[in-house]
Amino acid sequence: MGNLFMHYENSNDFNNIRIIQKTLVYIICIPQKYADETILSRKEFFGQFGLIKKIVINKRASIVESTASAYITFNTEEEAKLCIQEVDESLLEGKVLKCTYGTTKYCSFFLKSVPCQNNECMYLHDFRPQKDLLSKEEMGSTKHKLHGFEVKNKNKERIGKKYNLDMFNDLFQI
Repeated sequence: MGNLFMHYENSNDFNNIRIIQKTLVYIICIPQKYADETILSRKEFFGQFGLIKKIVINKRASIVESTASAYITFNTEEEAKLCIQEVDESLLEGKVLKCTYGTTKYCSFFLKSVPCQNNECMYLHDFRPQKDLLSKEEMGSTKHKLHGFEVKNKNKERIGKKYNLDMFNDLFQI
């Protein structure tokens, strides 16, 4: 496993770490009415940043919160970074969107040196650099900030470079 992984003696140690996935964007505080794969993948929303490979939406059961979160997998690291820069701390219907890199784990089959049989496995099948590894304790202390670059639309009611949100009600008839 090399010097990068000297702190991890066996595969069980890898169960307690997460790996920053630089093509995966994690967004919280999305108003429920936008929590739909078709809407979020549109060019007016997250589709403007690049090719979206997958979207997973988590709709909270709490009526009080009335927000959802989403994991969006982009085709490239550059697309994901652009999305985070443009969307993090912007506003959507008065809600501050929090946007950062998502994390993942190593595939358990990969860690056992056994070929993974799941063609759609979303876990990692190659080792990543130490700088991309986080312990569960570190994850708890980051408070959704797994990037260090400047955001561009802080406190602005917009998604990305092009679209003010005033047009969305007409566009989506929400």
